[in-house]
Amino acid sequence: MKIKFLNYFILVSFLSCQPKILETTEVISEIGLEELSENFKSPSKEYHPETWFHLNGNNISKEGLKRDIQAIKDAGLQGIHLFNKAGRAFPNVKPIKILSPEWEDMIRFAADECHRLGLKFTMQNCPGWSMTGGPWVPANEAQREVVETLYHISGGKQFQENLKIDSLYHTPDYNYKDIQVLAFPTLPGDDLKSFNPSKIETNNRLVPWLDIFNPDSKLIVTRKSTRLDKLLKEYRKLGITQIKNQKTWVKTSFDKEITLRS
Repeated sequence: MKIKFLNYFILVSFLSCQPKILETTEVISEIGLEELSENFKSPSKEYHPETWFHLNGNNISKEGLKRDIQAIKDAGLQGIHLFNKAGRAFPNVKPIKILSPEWEDMIRFAADECHRLGLKFTMQNCPGWSMTGGPWVPANEAQREVVETLYHISGGKQFQENLKIDSLYHTPDYNYKDIQVLAFPTLPGDDLKSFNPSKIETNNRLVPWLDIFNPDSKLIVTRKSTRLDKLLKEYRKLGITQIKNQKTWVKTSFDKEITLRS
């Protein structure tokens, strides 16, 4: 069914779909508009954002930690949330092993620097979320994701169909629940047809540009990715990095002038 006028979103997650009675409470603020405006322009420190602080590949040094944390302080942030993250080793830098005495010394140094600069210091309980999930956690108590299902319908008439979640999200632990239905007019230009260029020029022939730009190319769609139905081992091996010491470029031409939107 082709959609022209209205888009319907079904948002589903762990929230209950049972109706709730909303209570309206009148709150009289003692803060004047002038003070409120000034606080919005210059909020107190407790309202400043914090930032994730990743130790990529555990390429750590006390000098680097000190400079990074000082930069975070200078940027006006109020704290860090430290993560250890896997990553490539830097040239001539030996990564520090997680939970080793040297690693503990680095983490303690980072915490001390935050304390010295008046910053909050928080860290995750493990590399990634490997300790906060697993088969021992029942689906109704597990962490959740919010997904959407899109319906395109014509306006000006009744719609009498059951709104169902997309089949992509039917997993063995299927436990989604409705959150909300949103209906709104299709945005201008949202229903434009895809354009297929009449000519493609590039210095990297390894990339399947013809299939990438062709709106009729066969795709494999999963809940986590959308990709071409092609064997791309050599392409994935080399990627779209430099070709003969030049950065990859691609140029498309069309038979007539078109308007592109992302």
